Amino acid sequence: MFAILSLLDTESEVRVFDLWRTLESTCGFERNHVTTIPHISWQVAESYNVDEVKRVLERLAKASKPFTIQTAGIGMFTGNTPVLYLDVVMNEKLDQFHRYVWQAGVPFAHGISELYQPDAWVPHITLSYGEITPGNIGCALEGLAFQSLRMSIQIQNVALASQEDDLTGKIHQVYPFSV
Repeated sequence: MFAILSLLDTESEVRVFDLWRTLESTCGFERNHVTTIPHISWQVAESYNVDEVKRVLERLAKASKPFTIQTAGIGMFTGNTPVLYLDVVMNEKLDQFHRYVWQAGVPFAHGISELYQPDAWVPHITLSYGEITPGNIGCALEGLAFQSLRMSIQIQNVALASQEDDLTGKIHQVYPFSV
């Protein structure tokens, strides 16, 4: 699996790591290999033409300026493998950047996830993937519900990442935005 994503600024990354540690220590979550680096995903695919998508991401980063996103609390994708996440507030700049990334990556993607297409995408920062059970969901929600989870996050890069099976994810390349 591959993803086009943005790594969080240092302050926000530290905050997300703190939330992960809280879920680990209070609810017994175990860090899994899917969510080892705090990020926001723009597009996910089974594979990419890596050389081509790297060239596209480099051009995209050179044409982009840093922008700020806001979190507003927690959310959950339900189903067989619930995902607990920080809810990112949609705004025009976020929507425009996502559409730009989507269009840039599609020609080089194979087995693209339709969950990330512009009309279906829910911007979020994953707190837990594959760790929620009926026995610990209450702990997780109770532990987070009474915290302020509002953050201003500076998006200042785009990156290509991959993960194979249960192995730890790998960042192939990070492209900083123009300043």
